[in-house]
Amino acid sequence: MKPSINPRCGDVINTIGHYNLFKNPKSWLACRGIQLYQWAKGFKHWRATHSRLYIGELHGPYIEKARQDGLLECGAKRLGLTVQQYHMMLESRTDWCLSMTTPHGRWDSWEEIESEQDWSVHRPRFEDFKKEAVKLTLEQAAWSMILRPYDQGQLIDIPFNEIFNVPRNKFVSIFDGGRARTVCSGCVGICFEVVRKYVGEKWDALFRGLWPERYAPAHFESLPRGAKYHHPFRTIGRKKK
Repeated sequence: MKPSINPRCGDVINTIGHYNLFKNPKSWLACRGIQLYQWAKGFKHWRATHSRLYIGELHGPYIEKARQDGLLECGAKRLGLTVQQYHMMLESRTDWCLSMTTPHGRWDSWEEIESEQDWSVHRPRFEDFKKEAVKLTLEQAAWSMILRPYDQGQLIDIPFNEIFNVPRNKFVSIFDGGRARTVCSGCVGICFEVVRKYVGEKWDALFRGLWPERYAPAHFESLPRGAKYHHPFRTIGRKKK
């Protein structure tokens, strides 16, 4: 199936999780909690529960280094492939998205997302990720998230920081699993922050300096209630099942 739009490197893809309360209660509860938080914050588009970062074609030397570091084994096992087959798959496809999900970060294909899920695609206004050096920096940051564990406790800490009015550029950790773990939208935010440092901070920290691991999926789609700054992303496509 041909995708209805063509994402490019740096785009954020949001999806809505549809889980059955009785078959998958933990995921159902997590999704409803994310949506409740985003609704309470006054986001116009509050239903998204997962954010991915579109990279596209992966750089061969990065794939080879990942193989040497043992980062391909879990992905191969998940798809029922050998490591060599998975390696070839990563090299041959050109539509890869970084996805921080349980139990850890992985690569998903845009074709699969486009055909099976509700989605929306959001393009950065602040940087041209078609520049080769910038793209490679973003991809390198994304590879650092592969097999990084998902942090369910951080889902509690994000609203906690808002309720207790923690300064935007800080993050108080109580329930999260430490700096080695993160959630989907925080993962995307960390990758963007790596690029911002690389380009000499020529663009401001996103969302008025909000700590990256406090991002919610809805941040990439719309502004929270009362925000008075220009949104750093524009929506280029949306599909409902």
